[in-house]
Amino acid sequence: MGFSFSNHAAVIARLRRDSIRVSSGCMEWTKNIGNNGYGVVYKTTDGIRTRMTTHRLAWTVFRGPIPEGKFICHTCDNKKCINIDHLYVGTAADNGRDFAERGTHWSKIYPERLRRGASHTGAKLTDVTAMKIRELYAAGRVMQSLSDEFNVSLKTVMNVIHGRVWQHVGGPIVPEPPKGEPSRGNAKIDEPTVEIIRILDATKCVTREQLSKWFSLTKSSVRNICIGHTWKNVRGPFKEISPP
Repeated sequence: MGFSFSNHAAVIARLRRDSIRVSSGCMEWTKNIGNNGYGVVYKTTDGIRTRMTTHRLAWTVFRGPIPEGKFICHTCDNKKCINIDHLYVGTAADNGRDFAERGTHWSKIYPERLRRGASHTGAKLTDVTAMKIRELYAAGRVMQSLSDEFNVSLKTVMNVIHGRVWQHVGGPIVPEPPKGEPSRGNAKIDEPTVEIIRILDATKCVTREQLSKWFSLTKSSVRNICIGHTWKNVRGPFKEISPP
């Protein structure tokens, strides 16, 4: 059952009456606040009680209906705020990014509750092995070799060495590299894939034409990867072309 109303003037009057402007420019709702921190209002129609957050209500009366599946996000990060100038229509991704980047996600507010490293239920590594992976990579080992030794995916190894995970342990963290050139085909490749392509090319067991078919890349893309013209930030056996 949706939340509807017929008297916009009365709703606007209530929003203004039950909110207060603060120094930041926010209009903070002063009445009912839900467990999630947002202001809420209730309406009973035909014995059925419906609930709506005040920032969504404010958007509806001042801007119109909210598109299905969309969120009303805050630019001010103040959940009590109903100032229409501080609101915008966004997606679930926008809402989640705001939470993560601006510190309103629970993991930012209560960092002690966040399970890290070996305490995470899905962890395959320990603090010691994560640090060892970083040290071995810094010493010259390639990701595929580390993946095999520690029985984890290439993606996990890449995340460890770049500090995307296990951020609380030591060891040399490799800065995030610039993105490699995307393939001209439909496939999108990453660092572990580039490493695998170079290793396979070095074995001479497969041709570059076969590699291009396997990874949905053009022949020129495979060649540039194998000779190090692209993805220079990724290790792996490749043969540099000597200058003429």
